[in-house]
Amino acid sequence: TYQMYKDSIDFLVQHNMLYRLDCLGKEEQQFKLFYPDFSLNISARNNELTSVERHIRLQNYVLQTFLEKKYDCKFWEAKSQASVDFVLQNKDDDTFTPVEIKFEGKSKTKSMISFASQFKTRNIVRISGSNFVENDENINLPVYSVFCFENKVDK
Repeated sequence: TYQMYKDSIDFLVQHNMLYRLDCLGKEEQQFKLFYPDFSLNISARNNELTSVERHIRLQNYVLQTFLEKKYDCKFWEAKSQASVDFVLQNKDDDTFTPVEIKFEGKSKTKSMISFASQFKTRNIVRISGSNFVENDENINLPVYSVFCFENKVDK
């Protein structure tokens, strides 16, 4: 089905009507699409949101913040069910910063460990509803402070 919609998707992305996020290390056909305007995403549904819808909205918000900062964003999925919401390549070297968004429930630490075993990582970042915490390898960044992320990636 990708071949059927390729031209339409390319047109929408080229004219900034959608953002396209490619999968790290995968072929061209594995990608996610996002709204370029967070307010459009919020107005799409005004009643109670499911946890999946909340996660999608948080992903959209974080992606827009990263794109404003001109980060090259990708996502990652393994053949197992391991996945990382965003992967940023650090500017100075060949290391990556995986970013997980988890507002409620348990962290996907297995996914982050799986990613770190396959790629060189500098930091592992979790964006959540919890307070700011930083240790040697992990950073927990509250959702409301995503705009501060810039200082942590290029450190």
